[in-house]
Amino acid sequence: MNGYIIRLNESNEEKYLRVFNVNNISPRGYDRIIYVIDAFHNLKHSLIDRIDCLYTKSTEGKPTLGVQSSIQDMKSLYDIIHVDRKELSPLLKTKVFATISMLLSKIHEEGMVLSQLESRSILISEEKVILSSRSIDPLNDKFGIYQWFAPEKLHTMNSPESDVYSLGVILYELLFGQTYLFDSSDRNELMERRLKGETPEIESSPLSDFILKCLSLDPTIRPTSKEIFLEIEKGLVFPGTQLDQTLEYIESIKHMPLEICQKGPIEERYSLFLRVSDPVISFVIGSILNEQGNSKGLTLIESSSKAFFAPAQFCMSSLLESDQKESLIELRNSATGGYIPAIAKAGILALQNRKFNEAAMFFSKAAENGDILGLTNFGNMLLIGVGVAQNIELGLKYLRQGADLGDSNCQFILGSYLVETGNNDEGMKLLILSGKQGNLRAQSAVAFDLCDEKSPNYNPPAALQLLKGLAKTGVVDAMVKAGLLLKEGTEGVEQNYEQAAEYFRQASEKNMPIAALEYAEALIQGKGVKQDVKKGTDLIREWAEKKGNPDAMLRYAVLIQNQDKQESLKYLKRSADAGIPSAMYLFAQKSVGSERAVYMKKAAQKLAIAQYTYSKMITQGEAPGTQAEADEYMNQSINNGCEAAKYEAGIKSLPNTSGVELIKDSAAKGYPPALSTLGILMLEGTIVEKNIEDAVKLIRAAAMDGYPEAMYHYSKILAEGTVVEKNVELAKEFLKRAEENGYKTR
Repeated sequence: MNGYIIRLNESNEEKYLRVFNVNNISPRGYDRIIYVIDAFHNLKHSLIDRIDCLYTKSTEGKPTLGVQSSIQDMKSLYDIIHVDRKELSPLLKTKVFATISMLLSKIHEEGMVLSQLESRSILISEEKVILSSRSIDPLNDKFGIYQWFAPEKLHTMNSPESDVYSLGVILYELLFGQTYLFDSSDRNELMERRLKGETPEIESSPLSDFILKCLSLDPTIRPTSKEIFLEIEKGLVFPGTQLDQTLEYIESIKHMPLEICQKGPIEERYSLFLRVSDPVISFVIGSILNEQGNSKGLTLIESSSKAFFAPAQFCMSSLLESDQKESLIELRNSATGGYIPAIAKAGILALQNRKFNEAAMFFSKAAENGDILGLTNFGNMLLIGVGVAQNIELGLKYLRQGADLGDSNCQFILGSYLVETGNNDEGMKLLILSGKQGNLRAQSAVAFDLCDEKSPNYNPPAALQLLKGLAKTGVVDAMVKAGLLLKEGTEGVEQNYEQAAEYFRQASEKNMPIAALEYAEALIQGKGVKQDVKKGTDLIREWAEKKGNPDAMLRYAVLIQNQDKQESLKYLKRSADAGIPSAMYLFAQKSVGSERAVYMKKAAQKLAIAQYTYSKMITQGEAPGTQAEADEYMNQSINNGCEAAKYEAGIKSLPNTSGVELIKDSAAKGYPPALSTLGILMLEGTIVEKNIEDAVKLIRAAAMDGYPEAMYHYSKILAEGTVVEKNVELAKEFLKRAEENGYKTR
């Protein structure tokens, strides 16, 4: 049995991957294994010398390219285990184990790794084992490559450790006849279970324990490929294997050279193929030459493009980007020729130019062909009804398809939609998966959800940890949110003005208005930063004057109201006219006549306190409207949580139970008049149960908040000394303050 390693797409893999996947062709449709265009790309594998011919037509007559090699008797390990359901002999299992381990150790010694290692990329027969760095089988099941995917590859590059993880999954297949965590419902659940470190319950044995070590969530715990090969030499084999047979086989392969590179100019080696003037071959060899800086490469690609080969036209559109007109012509020709990447890119260009109907047409075709850009964009357009009639069901179908393929953007869009529509658990799973792949929008969505008190996932410490990581990457919203969490302090998050001020400063420098205003407030108050009233005031004025920020106008108006009332009123009105509800309310309070009524009515559209005030204005004849309208505004105010409205409605309803409940509810929110009234009712004990101790606490709380009636009653309690310790001097002080604040003793 001989072992071979096929290196596919050695360099510039991302750049050329889509260009060279002309069609998805299934090897099962041929007598011999057909390697699609990727295999031909860099011509760096040991089977090159045994190429029988190049295919430029598929069995259906469609343009494609295949490299046919004389290995017709071989099958993929995946097909043998999962399709044919055949049991390999213990010796053959051990030979596969030893061969792959030996090849991996040699690859890793050369400082290389495999981009994709799975049982589909292992071809075996009784005579040889071939290991490809890319699967040659279509990924059309519910898991795809994720069955062999190391968890850390969601956010890091390929590594020797990730190769070992994939080998562990393959060994699990060989030992148990099924993939690791095969009972997962889809790719998302599979990856989530792996990220949690979940392992299957299997009977302990030297081999099964070793497999679980390879599958460790911590890459540093996994053995190296060299250590694995040494373990096989020491006797780590599949049950039923004769050790002497294993050692004999190992000895025959351990010194076998790793063949990964063919020497010699491409033009000389493939001149025969070039003479055919086939556009597919011209394109492939031209691409290789162009990558190597050979000017003949561009000529070959151009000739292929002129022969209407769509992938070549797409490639030319990229090479001609400096000439936008010609580039667009090539792109449109490629798209017209049915090349899916070109169709998807045409959709992107149409979207950028706000030609939504045209974009939807392109994305629809790309989505039908399983293109990720098509699935993402057309799915989203269907979801929101842009460029195409809204069809939520179909939009979700495309987005789920993309999410199942592991696309982070599809996971983000679908996850966000599910959270917004009440499916929080599934939505958050998708957002977390998307975030772990580096999608900053998904990470932000998860962090903001963790900050939301109404969310079932509310977890401020976890949110802060995520926000800090996002802030380091320059996400401005994360800087602001982290600053607010640290400024306010909340469950599990210790108040830290210094860190908060620093986040606000950083976000302020990136032109974030709310951050600039928060940083200005920190400067004015000296919280977390050296106090500098002038600098803080100047910063707010800059955002109000030069940048025209309505919130800055409001803050500046409040800041200077005692120094320059006219200037303050000017900025307050500008903020109100810009639509800031609190500015409308404050400006109305400072206005008279019809202007007061107009601005208070505008504020009442948003603010509960303005609804309450406008209701009173109608009742008192200060604003136009009927009593029914006044009552409606009052009800809106109560429903929207205005404690003043709730308290007044409660007073009007006394002694009814509904009135008591409204006053109690308002008191629970800390509204001073409600605290005072409930305290007095408890002292009297007629409408509510008498409770002198609680009554005194309520009255004292309202008095400390400066409510005149409460200060008066608390002064009486102190003077009498029956419930609390008598304190005549303090009683006089509270009485004086009550009278100064307009309370008239009866």
